Amino acid sequence: METAVIIAHHIIYRRDEENELIARAKKINIETAEEEIQLVSRIKGGETTGDLVLDFCITTSGFLNKKLWEFINSINLKIANHQGEPVIVITKKEVSVRGAKPVTIDTSFFIGILSGGELVLNTTLTTFRSCMVPVGCYVAYSDILAKELTYFEKDISYRVMSSENAYPNVLIGHEKIKEFLTSIEGKNYQLSYQEGMHRLGHPLFQTV
Repeated sequence: METAVIIAHHIIYRRDEENELIARAKKINIETAEEEIQLVSRIKGGETTGDLVLDFCITTSGFLNKKLWEFINSINLKIANHQGEPVIVITKKEVSVRGAKPVTIDTSFFIGILSGGELVLNTTLTTFRSCMVPVGCYVAYSDILAKELTYFEKDISYRVMSSENAYPNVLIGHEKIKEFLTSIEGKNYQLSYQEGMHRLGHPLFQTV
C-alpha cells in the first residue's frame, strides 16, 4: 500500500517542566485545502504518514490537527521520563443531576502509577477515539457522579476530542500533582489523592 506523503519538518523546543521534558512540534506544509482533504481521505482509507500519532490525530479530527499532535507527543515525553511515578488525569464534562437544569460541570480524577512507555492509541474506526495511559490499575472519583473512590484493574482511558478546550489535564509526578491539588480552593482533593495512593499500594506518596 502506497504511503501518503507529507512535506514536514520538525521544530525542537524545550519546555521547562522540572528541567526534564523536551516537547516537539511538527509543522505540516500543505499548500491547499484540497490537498488536506485528499490526505485525510487517504489516511482514513488505511494509508499512513509514517507517524502513528499524526495518523491518529487526522482520523480523530478529520483534519491536520497540529494542536492535538503536540498534546499527545508532549504527554508521551512526560511518560517516558517519569516511569514508576504517579499520574493523575483530570477531565470535565457537563452533567444533569436527576434531569435537573441547568447542567453543571463534573470534574473527574483518575489516579495511577505509570507502568508503560507511551499512550496507547485506540484507532478503532467503529468506536470513539481514545487514549489509554499505561498504569495497569487506577482509582477514580468525581465531584458529582462518583464521589467515592473506585478501583479499576485497567489502564486509564479518556475520550479524545478534536477541540483543544476539551483536552484533559494530565499531571505526572508527585510534586506536580501536589502543587495543582493544593491550588484548588474550597476542595479537599489532597485527601482523596492520599487515599487513592494508599489504595494503589504506594505509601511513598501518601503524605501530601
